[in-house]
Amino acid sequence: AEGINATVQGSDFSCYRYRLYPDYSTMAVVPIHEWWDFINKQHTYHYPPAWKHGDPDVNFERQEEATFWAHGREHPNSTAIYDFWDGKQHVFHPLPAAAGEEKGTGAPFYVYTNETEDMHSHLKAVYMFLATGVPGDDAHTWSTYHFMPKRDNEEVVELAFWAWQSQEDAESDLRLAKPVAEPEDNATIGEGGDVDEGEGGEVGEFGSGEQTASITLDGDYDAVVGDSKTDFLDKCSAEFDPVECVDVKPGSIIVDVRGTTKDLKDAVEKIEKEGFDLEGYPELQATEGGLPVIELNIDGKEMKMKKPDNTTESNARGVAGSMLGLFAAVGVSTLLQAV
Repeated sequence: AEGINATVQGSDFSCYRYRLYPDYSTMAVVPIHEWWDFINKQHTYHYPPAWKHGDPDVNFERQEEATFWAHGREHPNSTAIYDFWDGKQHVFHPLPAAAGEEKGTGAPFYVYTNETEDMHSHLKAVYMFLATGVPGDDAHTWSTYHFMPKRDNEEVVELAFWAWQSQEDAESDLRLAKPVAEPEDNATIGEGGDVDEGEGGEVGEFGSGEQTASITLDGDYDAVVGDSKTDFLDKCSAEFDPVECVDVKPGSIIVDVRGTTKDLKDAVEKIEKEGFDLEGYPELQATEGGLPVIELNIDGKEMKMKKPDNTTESNARGVAGSMLGLFAAVGVSTLLQAV
């Protein structure tokens, strides 16, 4: 809690009001604010509350905008970012401390430091900049961390790490993220990504592994969904149960859905025949090429999935990640081909 002193006029006592902060260190998504440190004349980067810089009774930092969004606790493939003091300024990077640096006492936040195919689709590059000049000292320098573009008084130093631009982007990625399932004990992944039946194994039902697909609907996002995103997704999931609607975003209206191959195929066929009709919302139709094409062959051992031509890079990444999960989950020889 952070106390803010207030004296009651005409009385002999003072009262305090308190600002209570959640325990950000336990949260999956947290805002990393830019703070102005009045003492050292530089910015720091962390979640609330303000750092005391040695004096528990005085706030030496001014909270500014949420510069990016990160994890408050460790997540798979994430990296802890600590604050370090080099004698002149705070810098923020993973362990270990560089020569001449001392690790600060602030709690770390967790981001991503390698651009790989496994990264969440909405992550953006956060850069380290060197800022110059404060009132009365044009030569004063300090480090800043934010997305491009650079500010007028800054020069680019390096790409520091990857984080999210908004809470919505972070939560969308985490909703879509599913751990890759391990193969069954009697199945091995052979060359070319096929899952081969092990000795004594039985062929399981094809299409039992979950994957994510995107459906593009013709409509105006603000007019149809607007501030009712949660309600829209709840009613969407109820309408297409057991398929789960996990996200909806603009352009025109893109709905990310998750389910087994067979269930996704059933949902797509329902939209083709009946349209996309949710209680309390206008009936929508898929755009041309806005539905994924999912085909199962007669013996159920081969599936071909065709993404719509207007699938965004973000959605393509999500589908690719889901394919890996499907390879591991299905106990028969499969073929997934994104055309």
